[in-house]
Amino acid sequence: MKGLSLTGITHAYGDRTVVLDASLGVPAGKMTCLLGPSGCGKTTLLRIAAGLEIVQHGRVAIGERVLADGDGRRHVPPEERGIGLMFQDHALFPHLTVFENITFGLSDPAPGRLQWAREALAGADMAGFADAYPHTLSGGQQQRVALLRALAPEPRVLLLDEPFSDLDVNLRLQVREETLGLLKETGVTTLMVTHNPEEAMFMADHIAVMNEGRIIQAGIPMEIYFRPMDRFVAALFGQVNRFAGVVEGGRVHTPVGGLAAPGLADGRRAHVLVRAEGLRLSVAGTNDPSAGARTPERNATPARVISTHLLGRSSHIHLGAAGPDGAEVVLHAHVPGVFLPETGTLVSVSVDERQVFVFADD
Repeated sequence: MKGLSLTGITHAYGDRTVVLDASLGVPAGKMTCLLGPSGCGKTTLLRIAAGLEIVQHGRVAIGERVLADGDGRRHVPPEERGIGLMFQDHALFPHLTVFENITFGLSDPAPGRLQWAREALAGADMAGFADAYPHTLSGGQQQRVALLRALAPEPRVLLLDEPFSDLDVNLRLQVREETLGLLKETGVTTLMVTHNPEEAMFMADHIAVMNEGRIIQAGIPMEIYFRPMDRFVAALFGQVNRFAGVVEGGRVHTPVGGLAAPGLADGRRAHVLVRAEGLRLSVAGTNDPSAGARTPERNATPARVISTHLLGRSSHIHLGAAGPDGAEVVLHAHVPGVFLPETGTLVSVSVDERQVFVFADD
């Protein structure tokens, strides 16, 4: 099995460059997620891999086979690449039945692949829908059919473009779990585009973070989450508290205390990001775990509750704390479970240092 590689890809529409010197390796048999905000160039990179866009600069290959070379003017047509593509809107043929949609890409279908299609439908709990038409299906069912159609020709590489974006929250969780199970079962090399960090963390063996046409960082999910290379990557996975200061004695003074600034010289200006879930809260004199309270930790910072919001599995708290100049600074904290102290309650704030990221002010 061969992996997909994109090397030095640069692509522009007119005078607007949308992909700039982007290189990405998709390991064979693994799921790689290309993660980034809307408009960062990730779908263009996917279309280049599929052959829907002609490479202007750079190279696309599966293993040793070069599919596109902008310098050598080589361009293998999409239908000859052995790549399956599932579009964001599923793009099912309305005049074909479910079974006909799945087997559409099999120009001379072997009996074995037809049997695979029947078994795959049964495995997706859709055996009774083989003769149904797409408009009679739910969004989740259409997504399953589109995925099976992309897998039917046994592609060497599968490309998924925001495959769950049209589904509601509960259905999205169910369908992405089913999709991941099917992809693991088939062992197909997969590149999936998404703007959802949680989705990337759930699905991916590897994540590549993209912004403004560039690949910023690539690695396993744990590395991307706990060792971000810059402020953009650190802030990609949820709300952060941002502070600025000067390194003194290897630390930066912030409204939540002095935080270590490894690798930065004293006198250097620095940006500090603390994820909202990295703030630990406790109410002085209270020790009731059911209320979300904690025993105050040493070196904790006092703060005042401004507002609380129950999000179901967690609570979001706005806090006011004294900044270095004495002015009140608003902090944001996410606490597991129900933790809803009254407005004005004094709490102690400590920090999970794994959720603290300090970068030089370049």
